[in-house]
Amino acid sequence: MQYRHHQNTPALIVILLALVAAFSFRAVGAQGAGELVTGQPAFGNIGAAGQKLTYSYSLTDARAVSFQVIGEVAQPTITILQNGQVIAAQPNAEATNIVSLTALLNAGTYAVEISTVNNTTGNVIVVVQSETIITSGQLPLASVVTGQVTADAPLATYNFNALPEAAFLYVESTVETNGANILLRNLATNTDSTINGADAIGARFRIPAGAAAYEIQLSYSGAGDGQPFSLCLTLVSASSCESALVVTVNEDGSQPVVTPEVPVASTCTVTPLNANGANIRQTANTASPIIIGLPGGQVANVIGIAPDGSFFHVTYLNATGWVAQVAVSSAGECSNLPVDNPPIFVPTPTPTPIPTAIPPTHTPSGPCLITMTDEQLVYTTPNAIPDYIFDEVQPGYQLIPVGRLGDNSWWKTNYNSAWIQTSVFGSKATVTGNCNNLPVVSS
Repeated sequence: MQYRHHQNTPALIVILLALVAAFSFRAVGAQGAGELVTGQPAFGNIGAAGQKLTYSYSLTDARAVSFQVIGEVAQPTITILQNGQVIAAQPNAEATNIVSLTALLNAGTYAVEISTVNNTTGNVIVVVQSETIITSGQLPLASVVTGQVTADAPLATYNFNALPEAAFLYVESTVETNGANILLRNLATNTDSTINGADAIGARFRIPAGAAAYEIQLSYSGAGDGQPFSLCLTLVSASSCESALVVTVNEDGSQPVVTPEVPVASTCTVTPLNANGANIRQTANTASPIIIGLPGGQVANVIGIAPDGSFFHVTYLNATGWVAQVAVSSAGECSNLPVDNPPIFVPTPTPTPIPTAIPPTHTPSGPCLITMTDEQLVYTTPNAIPDYIFDEVQPGYQLIPVGRLGDNSWWKTNYNSAWIQTSVFGSKATVTGNCNNLPVVSS
């Protein structure tokens, strides 16, 4: 998950001007990209529209990390990637000269890409403003996990996968005077249930059976030196957590270590057979929309299997979905997987294919049309990250453009206002007709 916010305060402008005066932006450019270190500004220059600066950034444990980019004239964007997958992004929709992004990052190495919007160019300053320790991991079933949030370690997050039957999630403060802020997020719908304030000393959530995975967050509310808590996830049929195994804090008072991404149902995992990866979809149907891609060589945890055995129910990068059995190889104990009923697939209306009897025209006259020659993702907004995938259109489909971005990098279509990248024209799609008068539209 990620938190986004913009800052454009006079104090930050003063900082920018001071840095410009001190360094005069000498020795900048693409070669300025390197390794980011907390509190040490990195200077760079974006000299042309579309250019990117890529910095490396590493963590030894899970942290909430705050990034900021200041542009002298440029209107910067931030994208954080790991192994080619987008983890968090700040696309700068407001086109400001200062953008900030706070992301929850696990231990590992990341690529931080800086680019610009509106074809702006110029000098930029990239700063890792802060790193805050967090506790994160998989919440086990029928165990009590205890921990504490403080001013120095203000956030703890735990995930749990889809459940075969309804369950209760108990959240308790272990002191009577104050409690942490509580947020429960449905990762399938991205909806939140929250209880805020130091008076929240206990709560019980009823979690339905189904395909959705969840995240529970405990954050420091500012009251007292610290806010200890206990969590317990138990099936409704078990009635309570009284007989649950207690996972206590370490003797030195530090947070308990919980290994992330351990599936509750089994130790079965899958990896793509094809080096290009496999698609994790909303349900067990190859026409179902894609939630996220599983890259070649990466591993997803299996939490169940479809009744006919054709799809695995999996989790990957906090996303839960379905991957075709024929597209992956399995490892571990996969013989006794629970049978999960996938959601009913309701086909999305698709564009009408071009009749095979009518050859496409290649003249500049006639209506502007896009004809797909290969499979291609289209997006709800002009941003090619998994969060915004709308559908995967098939060869032979015909899309009618209704507008374009000012830099012509994306076209908007009549297919439920979905966007397509113009970079695929010629390789995955052909464009015919007179497209010179497409209006410029915003995202």
